[in-house]
Amino acid sequence: MLQGIVTRARLQTRGQALSEILASAGSRPQSEVLLRDDDRGLFGILDIVAPEAGGLIIDLKTGGRKASAAISTEIDHQMTFYAHLFQANFGAFPERVLVFSLQRGLLEIPVTSSDIAPFLSKIHAAQTSERVTAYPQADVCRYCPKRVICEPHWDAISAWDDADAIEGEIAAIEHSSSGTAAVQIGGQWLTGISATILPSNLAPGQFARAVRVRRRSGSVSGDWSASSRSRLRILPES
Repeated sequence: MLQGIVTRARLQTRGQALSEILASAGSRPQSEVLLRDDDRGLFGILDIVAPEAGGLIIDLKTGGRKASAAISTEIDHQMTFYAHLFQANFGAFPERVLVFSLQRGLLEIPVTSSDIAPFLSKIHAAQTSERVTAYPQADVCRYCPKRVICEPHWDAISAWDDADAIEGEIAAIEHSSSGTAAVQIGGQWLTGISATILPSNLAPGQFARAVRVRRRSGSVSGDWSASSRSRLRILPES
């Protein structure tokens, strides 16, 4: 209850600034946009993209991580990556790269076009390396395609304030009249699972992992909800 009150108060305080930024971004702001760089095998889902008025990207962060005066390395890397995807898809570098935090409001991330080439070189080196050491961070791992099978990620996630993944044995599966499903994973319910996300062969007794899910506000039992960005996988994968 208290967390919900705090969240609403922060939204009221910070929301006006976000509305003003979106109003200045032209007529085409888009949300949850999948952008790809097929030449390099890269992709990401950006929270807000506005290709007009010089270009704008915004990442929304509403987790419980404590505010810090400095921009973390993982956020800097994430937004540099997003800026590259924007440039690859729209042909121009975004004029503004922002993070919207409930705790701190709008933060301008100092990413420039000159940062892209060395950043991509590091990605290429990691892609071509025979062995890659994983350094799990919430913002880095969120859209990683290896996430479901990356054990360092699963070892680390329980300590994250804004964890967005659960794993465990399937105990029950329920279907609603609206077409969505609820699955009990490791003693926790994951609800709102659409047919496009739910594996057709999912059954009780299997081990499963779900990523990009959200803890339900005010849930004492620790239940979770899925969205169009969530993924649910059975392990081992066939």
